[in-house]
Amino acid sequence: MKILVTFKVIPDLDQMSAGDYCADERMMVDTSFVRTILNCFDESGLEFGLRLSDEAESLNLVVETTALTVAEKQAELYLKTLAALKYSHTVCVNAEGRDIRFEPESVAESVYRYCKEHPQDYIIMGNQAAPGNNGLTPKILAEKLGVLLLENVIDLHVKEDGELEVTTEEEDGVYVQEISAPAILSIGNAVISKLRVPTLKARMASKEKESEFLKMPEQSERRKKTLVSLKYVNRERAGEILEGDEGLRIFAEKYEKNKRE
Repeated sequence: MKILVTFKVIPDLDQMSAGDYCADERMMVDTSFVRTILNCFDESGLEFGLRLSDEAESLNLVVETTALTVAEKQAELYLKTLAALKYSHTVCVNAEGRDIRFEPESVAESVYRYCKEHPQDYIIMGNQAAPGNNGLTPKILAEKLGVLLLENVIDLHVKEDGELEVTTEEEDGVYVQEISAPAILSIGNAVISKLRVPTLKARMASKEKESEFLKMPEQSERRKKTLVSLKYVNRERAGEILEGDEGLRIFAEKYEKNKRE
């Protein structure tokens, strides 16, 4: 069984204030002063990859795991961590300074080319990632490969025959189904959200392990885009403070009014 997990390293935008969102002449916002983190959906996906590997080995299934990112040098530390966590292969498609923030087609093409050369049974991807949050990359990749895509995946388990038990969250409920390879699994608000931490011993044992660095495919003239503006989105929620018995009465009146409407 071959499992590929894609991930993206992003700046921790929660550490930035509204005043920090100042675009330069290239429409780039300086995020060099904030820490980097794994995209939350991708972090869940990476942990699922490890858990599926553990389950497969307990069932005497041969498993090979690959962690792949399209990024620059900021991903190297994360690649070393994933190697220490015993991912079989760690791969970086080098963006080489190219602005791919809003290019899901280019990212999907990079993953597609790797999968054509190294066929995978299951591909695990996050639903979306900042900046952009377009949610298109898994869809584009599924179309390119011509394989099943399941979105909003919240849980995964391996079955004895190598099939997966997949739990998805839909608007009308939660569904559990069994699928066979090949398939792409797009991770949503999963039941696991944190990647395990490698031990110092594991880091030392994997320090000589090299990641594979690949060149990103050239962008066609037809697909080239020019970013013309960036705008800060204010996500603050409106609210009010109600105190004492009077506040409780006002809240009850508003609740009953909203219920009638």
